[in-house]
Amino acid sequence: MKAFFDRYNIITTIEPGSSRYPDRMLSKYFAMNIAPEDSNENNTVYIINFFASWFARLVGKTCGGEYNITCLDPDFRKQMEEYAEAVMGNKRMLGVLLRGSDFFISDMAALAKPVDAKVAIPYIEKWFRGDGYDGIVLATEDADMLEEMKKVFGSKLIAIAQERYRVRQFEMAETIAELEHELMDEETYDIHVEDTTVNYFYALYLLSRCDSFIYSNICGGERLTHIFNNGRFRKELCIAQMFLNPDLQKK
Repeated sequence: MKAFFDRYNIITTIEPGSSRYPDRMLSKYFAMNIAPEDSNENNTVYIINFFASWFARLVGKTCGGEYNITCLDPDFRKQMEEYAEAVMGNKRMLGVLLRGSDFFISDMAALAKPVDAKVAIPYIEKWFRGDGYDGIVLATEDADMLEEMKKVFGSKLIAIAQERYRVRQFEMAETIAELEHELMDEETYDIHVEDTTVNYFYALYLLSRCDSFIYSNICGGERLTHIFNNGRFRKELCIAQMFLNPDLQKK
């Protein structure tokens, strides 16, 4: 929205309380401004649904710009860059994103449908051994996925510490957000959401710094990783696509 309206000299802000995240958190980690107290219906236009246009990249195509890593606060970006240098340095790393947990029970279809670790690992192992990577950066919120990957790749695996979930936990909820609300009181939830979100962006930033990228399905994390990487991956593979395209399976 900011990229679109900048050309009209219109200031873009976030409506207070409009996100599942606390306003202070949005201001701390993202390059956005919260609408001032004197903002009202006479001087402000509220856009109530921009998520679909963001995924379609409609805004980027319309305004001639791209949604990119500058959406994050400069200090936050600097911290992630310093962390990536300390963890990865000049090593050739294979980035892997395995979405699981609530995606498995949400009846996702086509390219959004995730594959489990047993399906993904042979593809990952082929690239890892064949191309001689120094290690693997794994991003996943699924505890079962992490365990299966550790069994195969051991100390070669890097994964950001975060809260992870198992599919069997979703008997009481359909999404991670619902599950977290069931398990935590409001104060604990707010602290947890901030910690989880920060770690999420650290993980995606590490993925974007990798030489190549394998992802189990199309999802928000995959989209942001591509945006942060800005077309620099040497090669990449969507495993879900392998099972929809017979020609890719043969290759």
